[in-house]
Amino acid sequence: MKQKKDVIFITAYLDEQYPENIAIYLVMEHFDEKYGYLKGGRIQARKKTGGWRLDEGRWLNLSMEYGNVGEHSLLTNIEAHVYLDQMGLKLQDGVDILIENYKTLNGQEPEISSIDADIIKRREAALKRL
Repeated sequence: MKQKKDVIFITAYLDEQYPENIAIYLVMEHFDEKYGYLKGGRIQARKKTGGWRLDEGRWLNLSMEYGNVGEHSLLTNIEAHVYLDQMGLKLQDGVDILIENYKTLNGQEPEISSIDADIIKRREAALKRL
């Protein structure tokens, strides 16, 4: 029996806690009607680390706990490209690493939705709540 594939969004978050060493997180998110956006695999990019590195949950979770990262810091793909270009990194490289990690863990390729159309709405609603 073939397993049902989850539709996944790859969402970018900005962490500006350290302006001289900002971080971009790419997060695989699945939307659930009951629970909202559920976070799965994640990867972090920082200029000082010189590339992408898998986040097993600690870095993003801490940044979210302290309020540095959240829906208020969502980025569109175009916005993420601007930050990543300054770091000398490519968005697609991070996406590819996340997909490979997902395949390793789940034994199947994820079904990636091109864009979460609600990114800007989610960010604006979160900014109003701050």
